[in-house]
Amino acid sequence: MVSNHIEMIWRPKKSRGPDVEMILHLPVTVAIESKNTVAEALDDFGQIIRYIESKKYDSVFIKILKDSDRQDDSEKYETLLRQADKHNVGILIGEDPYAPLMGNEKVLKRSRLSLYSNPAELIKSMGSNVLKRDVSFDKLVSFRRLFEV
Repeated sequence: MVSNHIEMIWRPKKSRGPDVEMILHLPVTVAIESKNTVAEALDDFGQIIRYIESKKYDSVFIKILKDSDRQDDSEKYETLLRQADKHNVGILIGEDPYAPLMGNEKVLKRSRLSLYSNPAELIKSMGSNVLKRDVSFDKLVSFRRLFEV
């Protein structure tokens, strides 16, 4: 089962005031919709909008699996970028459709981070059919490049 606990780290700076340095691990929920091509991403953009409207996710990404048609059909690509901009959706180029974000994806557009979700609720709804991977703090910090705030 996935843990419901994370650490808070702080250090009181006992100087002239009540200064505190603190690191909060703020969990965010991310939806990643993998599509084979830019055209497929455009055709199924309604699904992306439903993810956004559900407010179950703090950020939504489209992961395009084949980057080759991006240059071949620049009009569809520009349309996808406009739709992504309008809805604050990120666009990534990745390879494995069932893989989580690993930080090595090519970022075509960053996703806006909204903080609408309840991550604990999503963890409960995932049940026991989850895959987990330990990720170092340094690696987690690298994910910041995926988001605009």
